[in-house]
Amino acid sequence: MTELQAKLDYNRAIGRRIRDRRKALGFSQAALGSKVGLSFQQIQKYEKGLNGLAAVRLGQLALALATTVPRLLGLGEEDHPASDEQRHRLLQAWERLTQAQREPLLRYVEALALSPSSATTAVETTHIGAEADVDPTATSDKK
Repeated sequence: MTELQAKLDYNRAIGRRIRDRRKALGFSQAALGSKVGLSFQQIQKYEKGLNGLAAVRLGQLALALATTVPRLLGLGEEDHPASDEQRHRLLQAWERLTQAQREPLLRYVEALALSPSSATTAVETTHIGAEADVDPTATSDKK
């Protein structure tokens, strides 16, 4: 395999991971492009591996796709898929929450998916915001 072919294959692999993540999040190419200041045509070229990505652009895409640069590059960060039981438990718990309870939890989970350090900030923000969203009819274990 030539060096050029290896680069093209690597660009295609990165593009597939971008496309797969975009689709998993339900974004169109245009929606992703608007998040990072690109046209849908440019996103399409990245996804097909026709254009290489600068490090800054790869970082922007990772942030917009709520993932990490190493995951987009395929550098050993494994995805940690939930088991069927975990999905079921999570969905059951989610269904029992009010809309006011769901929003801060969703912010926390999204932050945690980006990085553990950003999750700490989300917890602090969620805790502050949650006090205003307390449902007076809900029971609490706090004394």
